[in-house]
Amino acid sequence: MRQIQAWLDEGEIEKARKEALHRLNREDDIAGLHYWCAVSHDAQGMEREAIPFYEKAVCKGIQGELRAQAYI
Repeated sequence: MRQIQAWLDEGEIEKARKEALHRLNREDDIAGLHYWCAVSHDAQGMEREAIPFYEKAVCKGIQGELRAQAYI
């Protein structure tokens, strides 16, 4: 997930989004992965597509600041 976050920080949004989606196909139970997938969609103006990923991140137990950001 660190690489996905780094790509987002560097403006490599599409790269981050594709990697997050790829990893979700293998690791669907990781709340943080759903969160970063949502962020990558959001950053590309795909807000509606991001919503289910934010919801799953919350349902799967994301905590702390990321949980608060998922609700915003």
